[in-house]
This record gives sequence, structure tokens and C-alpha cells, in this order.
Amino acid sequence: LPKNFSAEAFGKDSATLTHDYFPGELNSRWTYEDEQGKEWHSDASAVEVIHGVHCLKLENLTAYGLSARWYAEDTIGNLWVLRETFYDGRENQTPWIFLPVRPQHGWVIDDVGFDGLVSISAMGVHETLSTGDSHENSIEISYHSDAVTVRNYFAPKVGMIRSASLELVK
Repeated sequence: LPKNFSAEAFGKDSATLTHDYFPGELNSRWTYEDEQGKEWHSDASAVEVIHGVHCLKLENLTAYGLSARWYAEDTIGNLWVLRETFYDGRENQTPWIFLPVRPQHGWVIDDVGFDGLVSISAMGVHETLSTGDSHENSIEISYHSDAVTVRNYFAPKVGMIRSASLELVK
């Protein structure tokens, strides 16, 4: 486990996510639509203990298949990923901070247990979705690898609103 991880840094409500850019609790569902109009879902399907911490399991069904991440919020308010499984069968059990309590442009985490790094590449972004919903003060999180850079957008009090060809519809 990384040096900055300690199960004692998480309280009893660690699986209830209150982070401004990533709120969620058991049975939450986010529905996204791709460019062809097909719906994809992200479901908060379970609370499970990973590395001694209660985590909210989010299962993501995409065109590539099913993936999952286990999120937990520490007592300071940092949002962590404690485990993840990828649609291609890979798995990462190295905990990493996904979003610091106070996101800042340029913040980078490169100890995520897979090739590449994650950064907050923009803040204060205005995003208007095809549904007409407009989101102020969004943040852009970029995933960089040798092969590709993927940018996801997160809106305050909503969570992820756009990822590659997916857009939040409900």
C-alpha cells in the first residue's frame, strides 16, 4: 500500500461520498448517452470493505464492457479509489487519491497502479450538454498514458457530466 494510505484516515461514513465534484451513495445511478444515442450506466451497487475501509462500489457499463471502482472519502474529504477492475480483466488494488478535498489546476497523481497519470487539467470550465443543462465551475480531469489522453468533466454537486463520447442525460 502507498505511504500516504492509512485505513485509520477513514471514518464510518467513508462509503457516502460528499465530495463537491463527486457526490454519491448506495443506489445512486448516472445515465450517459453516447454519440449514437445509446444509454450507458454507472451504478452505485454495493458497499464493500477494501483494505479495511468501507467503499462505495460503482459499476460502469460502457461500449467496452463492465468495469468497477471502489470509492471512499477520508475524514478530511479527499476522494480515494481503493480498488478498480477494468473491462479487459485487469485489476488495480493500489489505493490512490482521485480528487483532493480542494481541487487545484495542475494537481497530479502518478501513483495509480497502472501506466500513466491523472491530473486536474482545467478548473472553472463551463460545460453545456446536449440536453441543454449548463454547468459552471466544472473541472477537467485528464488520464494520460502512452497511447491516449482522455478528458472527463465533473460538475459541482453532480459528478461526471462528460467522458470521451459519453454525456450525462440523467
